[in-house]
Order: sequence, then C-alpha cells, then structure tokens
Amino acid sequence: MDMHRIYRAIAGWRPLIRRSPLVLTAAAILLLTALPAQAARPSTIVTWKDWGPYVGKQLPDRGIASAIAREAFAPIDKDVSVQFRPWNRAYREARKGMHLGAFPYAYNEERAEDFLFTAPLFTTSIRLFATRKHIEPNTRLKAIKDPSVCLPQGYNTRVAESLFKQTRLVIKRPRAMVNCMHMLRFGRVDLVLVSERVGEFIINHEQELAHEDFFILSRTIETPVHIMVSRALPDPQSVVSTLNEQIARMKANGRIQSVFDRFDANSAQ
Repeated sequence: MDMHRIYRAIAGWRPLIRRSPLVLTAAAILLLTALPAQAARPSTIVTWKDWGPYVGKQLPDRGIASAIAREAFAPIDKDVSVQFRPWNRAYREARKGMHLGAFPYAYNEERAEDFLFTAPLFTTSIRLFATRKHIEPNTRLKAIKDPSVCLPQGYNTRVAESLFKQTRLVIKRPRAMVNCMHMLRFGRVDLVLVSERVGEFIINHEQELAHEDFFILSRTIETPVHIMVSRALPDPQSVVSTLNEQIARMKANGRIQSVFDRFDANSAQ
C-alpha cells in the first residue's frame, strides 16, 4: 500500500477528525494496519537428534553443544529454548528463519548460501570406525578396495570423498548415526565416518554393541562446528556479531572447557 496516499487521505479528514472521535479512531487503525510489520525474532534454537554426547534430550543440560549454545545466546535471549528435530527438518526450519539459530554444524559453501556462521564453538575429531571382524586393525585406507562408508542423511559427504579420491566410494545414508554403527556391526558397511566422541558414545550406550568389536583407523580430521543463523532472519549479521562476542568471552574465561570437563566427569562416574 502507498503510504504517501494514506497520509494525504488522512490529512484530508482533518475537519471530520476534529468533530468526531470515531473518525480519529478509524484513521489510526488505517495507519497502523498499513505500516509494515516488524518480524519478531524466534525464541528457539534448533538441533537434531542422535548426536550424543553433544546433543540429546535425555542428556544433562541436553548435551555439551546445547549447554554451550544456550549460554552463547544468553545476551540475545536468556530464556532461549532448545528444540530437537530430525536432521533434515531441523535444517529446513532453520533455513526458513523459524529458529534463532541451528547448531552444531560444520561449515560448507552450500550451507553458507542460506546461513551465516559464527566463530567455532569447538572442534570435533572426525574418525573412521571399523570392526575387527571385517577389517584388520593395521589396514591402510588405500588397501580397502571400493569401500562403503556410512553417513546419515544430511551429513556432509565431502570429507569422505576427500579421503578416498583414488578409489570408487559407496556411501550408505540411513536416517541416523546409530543406524550406521549397527550396519557396521553386521558388515553392511566397511566404515563409519563420525566424531570420535559420538562414535564412542553410541557404542557405550547401545546394548547390542560391544566396545571390543570396534576400532578406529589412525586418520583424524579436526572439524570446527558452529552455530548457523539464517539469512532469512531480521538483521542476521547483528545476531552473529553478538554471538561471536559471547563465544570469545566463553573461550577466554574457560566456560566452554568447563562444560566439556563437567560432562567428562559425569561420564566417568
């Protein structure tokens, strides 16, 4: 609606406005409804299921990453709440601006088209898990012919592709990482590419998985993880700037490390 026309029309009503409060009320309603609505920022942040100990509904503080992310958002919204969704749904909702942020995500160019990324919250060690039943522990990657690697739906495949440039790679994509670990157990895949903490967590918490059946290949890929802020949100750059300032404070005063220490202490009990 053309605001200049509205202002001119209301100006023409001045004689009537002086004589009738009802006309004044009608003019006020017209002006307010014509003003562009200011989109309110959401008060939730979103993550996905099945990535313990970093995120999980049943974990203390809902996981390491959840505890860190909530504190990072405190200067923006001290009451921000964590919502859990399947991976693809979490990503879609975050991209539409339905949540104030999404975490914990690794950077890639495709995601950067829809999101701004904060400074890293922390770095996770990505490792290749295998089973002794199907691969010898001292086997070199190059010796594994046409390997099948498990990565759940939505996970970035570029790391796996970079590890096996010289061979034909088959990527299996179930819905969750816990499915990958069970597929590995039954020999349906050769390897699972996963954060070391996540892989160990799943093995320790799934009754059917025995720790002695698995081993980790020597290769390690250190991967920073971030909070993503949708470009669809109002002024996303200011959100990221505030988050980065808080993340820097949390690193400087040891708050992020203290979250890891607390979770490690609880796990050891």
